[in-house]
Amino acid sequence: MHLTPVKAIKKHCLECSGNSKKEVRECLINNCPLYPYRMGKNPNRKGIKNNGSSNVLRQKSEQIGINIKAYS
Repeated sequence: MHLTPVKAIKKHCLECSGNSKKEVRECLINNCPLYPYRMGKNPNRKGIKNNGSSNVLRQKSEQIGINIKAYS
């Protein structure tokens, strides 16, 4: 199954939080570059069809050492 970058980040955050959606929602690590995307939504895309944000997400995930392709 192919995951979008945002969905791959959500999956990573679930794994980081012991597979608990509640823990992801209540995550205290708000300085993580992936924090805004942890719930599987890109807050920057509201009302935008395509702004190249997948490249931005890929760069942010690489900053903290996550290979989102591994989740695809």
